[in-house]
Amino acid sequence: QNPTVTLCSLLYLFSVMDNGKDLHMNYSSIENVAVDKTSLEATSSRKVYKGNWTIWFILGLVSSGFFFAPFRFNTPLFNAWNRQHFGPFMWIHFIGSCTISFVCLWNVFHTPSHGPMYKIIHRWLGRVGLIASLIGATFGLVTVWYERFTTYGNAIGLSVLAFYQSQYTIQSYKTIRVAIKQRDLNGKFPTEEQKQEVADLIEEHKKAVLGLWVCCLAPAWFRIPQLFGYSADSPLQFIALLFCTPFVLGAYFATKRGSFW
Repeated sequence: QNPTVTLCSLLYLFSVMDNGKDLHMNYSSIENVAVDKTSLEATSSRKVYKGNWTIWFILGLVSSGFFFAPFRFNTPLFNAWNRQHFGPFMWIHFIGSCTISFVCLWNVFHTPSHGPMYKIIHRWLGRVGLIASLIGATFGLVTVWYERFTTYGNAIGLSVLAFYQSQYTIQSYKTIRVAIKQRDLNGKFPTEEQKQEVADLIEEHKKAVLGLWVCCLAPAWFRIPQLFGYSADSPLQFIALLFCTPFVLGAYFATKRGSFW
């Protein structure tokens, strides 16, 4: 039996059961960033596993977990290590990329609307993650063009990915800062039009974060051909780019609909 299928099945069943009762999931990203005290108290006891379970979250969890796992079954990672031991630039890139990847996973799974504890965690992990993302992307460029240069095709492809990662990182920061500033300017009694303006800004933040997330996942997908015996610089790695847009769209609409798919 395929272990990935088994894992997905178990996680899905786990996500919809709690002592025989269905869980009520809140799939919003940060729409309720300004929730009132009553709402916060009502959600303060949410269990850690009562997050935004979607097939896209599970695929991201499996991809990141496999890609960064320091175990022998992780063929691409150990092939890279055996080919050339990691230098300082690679280590900084690796740590930064690992950090932002798992920050994205957590912040997609638990959003501020899940309660005061999750709101604080989301905020601080987001701050750490954005810094880690820019560090990871910057040192990734140094790595592919200098410390571990292989081919121009590989370096250009990963540089494009680093550019988009940086762009989405900056965009995600700007949109949430503008949204919070606008919310504060609106005061305690905003009009419906003002509420919608903030909601639209938060939607833009959500899209930017999902774009950043897929930029973190794509390098893991680039390594899939290596699992089938292809070399690390095989052009087949760029097939992964075909999955990026469908993944972002799928994750966005699944969270928007509040559905597993």
